[in-house]
Amino acid sequence: MKSLAAALVLALAPAGPAAAAAPADFDPLKAYGERIVFDVYRGEDRIGQHVVRFTRDGGNLGVRAQFNAAVKMIGFTVFRFDYRSDASWRDGALLDLTASTNDDGDRRTVRVDRRNGRLVVSGPDGAETTDQGVFPSNHWHPGAVTGSRLINTLTGDVAEVRVSRVGQERVATNAGPVEATRYRFDGDLRDIDVWYDGDGRWVKLRFRENGSVIDYRCVQCVNGPRMARE
Repeated sequence: MKSLAAALVLALAPAGPAAAAAPADFDPLKAYGERIVFDVYRGEDRIGQHVVRFTRDGGNLGVRAQFNAAVKMIGFTVFRFDYRSDASWRDGALLDLTASTNDDGDRRTVRVDRRNGRLVVSGPDGAETTDQGVFPSNHWHPGAVTGSRLINTLTGDVAEVRVSRVGQERVATNAGPVEATRYRFDGDLRDIDVWYDGDGRWVKLRFRENGSVIDYRCVQCVNGPRMARE
């Protein structure tokens, strides 16, 4: 399930949406409400859920992302993946982040701290420093694709990425169908498609895993009423 882990790295980036909502001005509480919820499907089987929660504490924004997935065969769980990250933001910039991953028993922790105007990224393989403007690999913030690097919150590496525009499509959301732009990631994080609406909201994700299609389907991704699950 390496592709599942790779997609999560991004799940969490668009030249187009970033223009519609400048990174420094993007307010996730206004765009999404207090949380984003995606059900995750492998083919037609629901295997998990990805939830991002937002809180405001004075001038700081708190962001908690949690993803849990389990793949079963004939009633037995054959793979589990659990991820959680907690981050603090201020004025559109990351202050700190801690991420923990349990990849079917392989446990890892990644830490990001701002020091002297730079970001120090610490992971299982050591630490490295990158520019303050480099975003962590979380889809909720449209600024994540305004550059060519992302902080891989699973490994602690700084990934080199390229993003291309595929086209416009209609995407189902809790607020009804919306027009969204489809983008494709390549580079260190590749073959992952994400969709953003005109206001920079993350509304869909898709990738392939061992011949199966993995889909993130919006349950709550637009600030408004929640769509009942079919």
